[in-house]
Amino acid sequence: MKQTGEHAPYTHSLIKLSIIASIGLNDEKSNKLAEYTDFNIEARYPDEKKSFYDKCTEEFASEKFAEMEEFYTWLIKKSEE
Repeated sequence: MKQTGEHAPYTHSLIKLSIIASIGLNDEKSNKLAEYTDFNIEARYPDEKKSFYDKCTEEFASEKFAEMEEFYTWLIKKSEE
């Protein structure tokens, strides 16, 4: 990781990674990362896939993708500080 000089730990927890990288997150951004982490976990485990796919309408996916793009842009800017 750029901030620590160490290899990123093996985890899917975006919250944990943001803490290790000392990325200051407000509650809104922290909640979004928790939500995005849930997407990954729900998509990886067979029992969770069906319920996750059911909520992933085109509208839902487009909205979340736009949110993630915005978050990514913010994160890139933050990393350059």
